Amino acid sequence: MLNIVVADDNLDAANTLAELLRVIGHHVGVANRGDDAAALIDELRPDVVFLDIGMPGMDGLDVCRQLRSRSWGARTIVIAVTGFGRAQDYEASAAAGFDYHCTKPVSFTNIEKMLKRIA
Repeated sequence: MLNIVVADDNLDAANTLAELLRVIGHHVGVANRGDDAAALIDELRPDVVFLDIGMPGMDGLDVCRQLRSRSWGARTIVIAVTGFGRAQDYEASAAAGFDYHCTKPVSFTNIEKMLKRIA
């Protein structure tokens, strides 16, 4: 079981992914704004974060940078799940500290494969 945070301003997408992750046995927290995601990440210190880049409050890039500034943040796997798919978006997410960059829609099968590699 992994401790996971799902952060996406699309409520349906966030809740659906969170529920699917719970069904396969993970503990999941959900946030729908960047600043709420940052606070939840600080509280839960998750193993994995699925993080949308274009969120209100703080964007996902800033949330990831903040996470990476924490002493414990280096061990967290951060996965961008975003509509931003241009080459410069991949470069920006890598520079901010994301481990993976997935462009929406991402199949749950691919998410499961990533989690199996991580666990």
